Amino acid sequence: MAALWAAAGAVFGWSLDLIPVLILLASLVAMAAVDLWVMRIPNRFIYGTHALLIPTIVAVSLIDDEPGRIAGAAVGAISYFGFLFMFHLVSPRRMGFGDVRLAGVMGLVLGWLGWQADPAGPWFTYPLSWVIWGALIGSLLGTLMGVVSLVARRRSRPFPFGPALAIGCVIVVLAGNSIIG
Repeated sequence: MAALWAAAGAVFGWSLDLIPVLILLASLVAMAAVDLWVMRIPNRFIYGTHALLIPTIVAVSLIDDEPGRIAGAAVGAISYFGFLFMFHLVSPRRMGFGDVRLAGVMGLVLGWLGWQADPAGPWFTYPLSWVIWGALIGSLLGTLMGVVSLVARRRSRPFPFGPALAIGCVIVVLAGNSIIG
């Protein structure tokens, strides 16, 4: 946790943007640890994180005089949640609903960080691109973890997907400007 917070401090400096990022990182570490341990992401973690993040994101956006970032956060949360919800509907045994709810939390911050005041295209493209990159990296890591699990166990068994999604989100939060531009 200390290393993640130090990395976030190095990336965001002493700005108000650091506050939601620190909340997200602490929550992701807790949720990933619990998911690894019991293969569940408790609702109280998800709802508690939303209860902290939503007012913080709104306050920081308004203080920084960038209310459009709130819309970016909404686009991120809805799109990431919706994307994983589709997978959950197709195969609920392979994609747990805790992962879907976790995507809503991660999308909230990814969309908020991805928002730009003067986008080259439609205003929602940048928040959406941050979510896509987070989902792509997390899914690739999850697939790799699944293959390793399959080879190690020599049979197909469920494994926690939340930690891989969380790592993908952390990578984009900390290196999104370098990855996406």
